[in-house]
Amino acid sequence: MIKSPILFNHDDQLLINLECDKVDFSSLSWSAEHLKPLKDKIKAHYLSKHIQNNRCPYCRINLHTQHGRVWDIEHIIPRSHAPYFMFEPYNLCLSCVPCNQAKSNKDITLGMLVNSKAKKSYPSESAKFKFIHPHFDNYNDHMIIIEEGLFYWALTPKGESTKIICNLDRFQKFLGISDHDANARMIITLTTASINESNIETKKQLMSQIAALSIKCAVSIHQS
Repeated sequence: MIKSPILFNHDDQLLINLECDKVDFSSLSWSAEHLKPLKDKIKAHYLSKHIQNNRCPYCRINLHTQHGRVWDIEHIIPRSHAPYFMFEPYNLCLSCVPCNQAKSNKDITLGMLVNSKAKKSYPSESAKFKFIHPHFDNYNDHMIIIEEGLFYWALTPKGESTKIICNLDRFQKFLGISDHDANARMIITLTTASINESNIETKKQLMSQIAALSIKCAVSIHQS
């Protein structure tokens, strides 16, 4: 979870206000050349050691680089849906390019009509979002990373939505790992996690997932 959103200084805020007050202000305004120093500041803040530390908030991969071709400034609620959240600190973070491209302009809010140019208050509650919000949700409450950059196991509907929205199954598809192999490796890793887990409720949850996955594997093998 990102605990320190960017704080804009007086000059930054003046520039933002001038941009947002333009008659032709839209999601396309983000590409304006004069905003580049502000975007560089946003990127530097979220990549810093004490904020994201070069780690994507969706796949959690640490890319150990600040190269611009690796990272995208991420608008959590897409700017095409809500232009006036374009500079909202709680709507900003850095994500890896593949996660950002997979998420694209998908709707990630629950029951909110944000597709408007009208100024609105940013939804500040986790419950307003379908997926793991980088500022409002503890990632580990919703997802188990079985193997970073390979297998992700959703613990909650938010975790499952994050897998779908950010296409976190792309890693095993890219490597050509079959469903049978993937499920077997998940069972092994979840079993290890269960053995090492001290919290009884979490252990029960892991065991339940192992049982469900084992049944799924058995049915899949029987039908193949």
